[in-house]
Amino acid sequence: MRSSGIGWAGGSGRIGGIAFPYAGGLALTLLVPLETIMLIVAAPALLIAVLIFILGIVNRGQISAGEVEAPPESEGEAEPVPA
Repeated sequence: MRSSGIGWAGGSGRIGGIAFPYAGGLALTLLVPLETIMLIVAAPALLIAVLIFILGIVNRGQISAGEVEAPPESEGEAEPVPA
């Protein structure tokens, strides 16, 4: 879990679980219309959906990094990497 990003996602979810109810209550206290609050909440999800769609186009629909085509190998003999 350390290097996969799941820990970061969980941590940011916990922070959001504390901060956003407070921000929503503050917005209601300031008499922000409920429609505006819902639009503000929905905007990041819509943005991420568009970005994921674009990522699918860029990767030609392939999900894992192993499935994406590797660049063509050079025609010359590869030099050994010094240790």
